[in-house]
Amino acid sequence: MPAQPVHLTVNNEATSVSFAPHNGSVKVVRISNGALIEDIPLPGGPFGLRVSPNGQFITVTLAGDGKIVIFDRVLRRIVRTFNVGGKPRRIAFDATSATMAVANELNGVDVVR
Repeated sequence: MPAQPVHLTVNNEATSVSFAPHNGSVKVVRISNGALIEDIPLPGGPFGLRVSPNGQFITVTLAGDGKIVIFDRVLRRIVRTFNVGGKPRRIAFDATSATMAVANELNGVDVVR
């Protein structure tokens, strides 16, 4: 695995780990054998990431750009970008995956639906 991940998360099935190295991408690796499943290019430097409870999305904060990007694991592409400003950091979801809260170093908490 590449060095210097800034954050990582395991999918709900515990079959893959997603992590964000400093190179501006998210890597998804199969836990059983370490094989790279996905290398997702990002429009900025990643900070926090989380797999949604329903397993469909990988959400990534781009703290330096004030953005949150949503990667659809089925479509295999970024489907939404939110410009929240500030420095978005950590992500939490409700149980349905419909609402997320993002700790923002400069703006408190951003709630996104």
